[in-house]
Amino acid sequence: SCRTLNAALSMLTICKEIGFKRSGIIGMQKQIMIETMGNEKLETLVMKDGELLCNERYLEILIHECNLRMLRNRVRMEKLFLKLQELQTR
Repeated sequence: SCRTLNAALSMLTICKEIGFKRSGIIGMQKQIMIETMGNEKLETLVMKDGELLCNERYLEILIHECNLRMLRNRVRMEKLFLKLQELQTR
């Protein structure tokens, strides 16, 4: 949560600069809350009713792609953490 609307808006700007595309203010009553989400997601159906719908090679590619996306999200989160630390020391 943020103490002021200006702080929330600054946080949103930082999130978008870092690459979090889906960020917004989600509450303003008692607290000003910010929600931010990365856009690195992957959704696919690989099994239905206990039946595997793809081959092992496809699963290997899928796992590799998921790991790459997780790494990109982690890098973004680390950038956000460093930026917030920088703001705290000002």
